[in-house]
Amino acid sequence: MDNSFKQWLKIKKKEPEDVLYFIQDGDDLLLPITNGEPRVLMDIIEENAVHFQNVRIHQMHALRERSYIYGRMKPSLSYVSYFLSEAFTTWSKFYTTFEGIALRELLIFVEINEDVKYIKIYGCYNGDRFGYSANLPFD
Repeated sequence: MDNSFKQWLKIKKKEPEDVLYFIQDGDDLLLPITNGEPRVLMDIIEENAVHFQNVRIHQMHALRERSYIYGRMKPSLSYVSYFLSEAFTTWSKFYTTFEGIALRELLIFVEINEDVKYIKIYGCYNGDRFGYSANLPFD
């Protein structure tokens, strides 16, 4: 632990903006799933994105719409979605940047029966069009 971090820990009142001190170019930020997202901290990080280069934000099932999810903040911030299968215990897919149309945007153009409860999505991986798949609840 370097001295500046130790000094920061001694400060009684900490501010959300202090998170910026700990982010370096090329860092990977891991966010909790959906409602666990630290909204205020992520707002501050987005507002200060111009100060970063190649910071990757990893999050499974992002709940809030954010510019970096759609690639609008590259090369400062980029989004890496990851998926944990079967009760979140068997495998992870890290360091993958998904490109193309977002499912929520695609669904604008299709008509889905009201009784549909789940949909299955597929993604190409290393040329294999069935290299990635997921069952998603549809509500």
